[in-house]
Amino acid sequence: MSLYAIRFKKDNRVAYFMPTQGDPEYNGVDFATLETAKTWKTEKGATKYLETHLFVGRAGEKLRARWTTIEVVEITPQQQWHANNPEIIRESKAKYDIKRPVLSFRPKPEILEWLEKERLPNETDAQLLNRLLEKLIQLELKNLEKIKQ
Repeated sequence: MSLYAIRFKKDNRVAYFMPTQGDPEYNGVDFATLETAKTWKTEKGATKYLETHLFVGRAGEKLRARWTTIEVVEITPQQQWHANNPEIIRESKAKYDIKRPVLSFRPKPEILEWLEKERLPNETDAQLLNRLLEKLIQLELKNLEKIKQ
């Protein structure tokens, strides 16, 4: 079963509609994450609510001025599952982070310069470092084999 929500977008910010607990005459809107957003069973219902409640009067004009895009979007089954099980997501992320820690360091300027020379087109920092570290591992293994012989 699909669900629909009202999404607000501007630049890289995304928020979902959640009605305020105050007087509906003021057309108040709270911005929520997908977990706490108000949802509708049909796209038609969400669109009707958007047109009849949110865009009424001056408050609707303020909403339009504040957000680049205001639209009704379908919430995928995966998004629904994530919204209904946030604790499981947090636990699995914690386990993942323990097994694969994020390392951060500040390389010397000469190393940064060398890394930029070695970078392939459209290669991220992580991809670059992983590629060069794998290359280093291979060189180390070859050296160990030479030493053993």
